[in-house]
Amino acid sequence: MSVPVVVDMNLSVEWAPFLGQAGWPAVHWSDVGDPRAEDATIMAWALARGHVDFTHDLDFGTALALTHAGGPSVIQVRGQRVLPEHMGPVVLAALTRYEAELSAGALVVVDPTKSRCGCCLCNAGPGRISSTAPTPAGRRRCGGRGTWRGPGGG
Repeated sequence: MSVPVVVDMNLSVEWAPFLGQAGWPAVHWSDVGDPRAEDATIMAWALARGHVDFTHDLDFGTALALTHAGGPSVIQVRGQRVLPEHMGPVVLAALTRYEAELSAGALVVVDPTKSRCGCCLCNAGPGRISSTAPTPAGRRRCGGRGTWRGPGGG
């Protein structure tokens, strides 16, 4: 089971074939939608089709947190060198490690050296983000494998 991915405009079109060759169905937004579309349009498209948003844009995670939306899941890549030849292995590792969370609803943050499931939607129930239900010390485990981080990085 591989979750389908829509690659945001701020990432190279090279990502779609790279992910596809690794077994992750992927399309670049420029192939399916208006390249000038608002983030909300891309998120709605991904949610309606069961895709994960793959982006370099911080706004996607912020939109999930602020709207308490139940999805779509987001993979946010951080760093300056975000082409597949630089970030490909860590992105593939994150997709594999957090596949169940991404299928259920999650924000996964990937940087050149690590990844973390930064905000689980999967534990909150339909249409809710877990940030509204804090846990002791402000931390929650994501599927037992990632670190919960609440609003404001908590």
